[in-house]
Amino acid sequence: MTKLKITVVSMGLVMMLLPSMLFAFDPAHIIAYPVPFNPKQGVKFITIEYDQSKGAEVYEKMVVEVFDINGDSVRKIEKIGAPTVAAVIWNGRNDRGNLVKPGLYIIKVTVENETLGEYGKKLIRVLIKY
Repeated sequence: MTKLKITVVSMGLVMMLLPSMLFAFDPAHIIAYPVPFNPKQGVKFITIEYDQSKGAEVYEKMVVEVFDINGDSVRKIEKIGAPTVAAVIWNGRNDRGNLVKPGLYIIKVTVENETLGEYGKKLIRVLIKY
């Protein structure tokens, strides 16, 4: 059974919103490429993209966090705005500017909307090799 959220906007006007209408985040809209990533063969960055053109909720902030296989934070990148296709570029470097070691990394993408709060996360595995 689906529950409705009812919001009274003004006297005489009532909005009924299905939960799926409130949180239209779809993790399938987030992709990272190229994988594997090899910065020493001409590919200078990984693009992490959130495609909102398929009816996804408009975000206000996109946070990309990169972790090594041990769970240690390597890099954090934030993008603020609301384009149709949001992209964050990671150059394979840590927060100190050093190129990370080859291996498996986890990219956590969090999409936020100030009105709705944090409303979506996705983890992506990325292989970096030289």
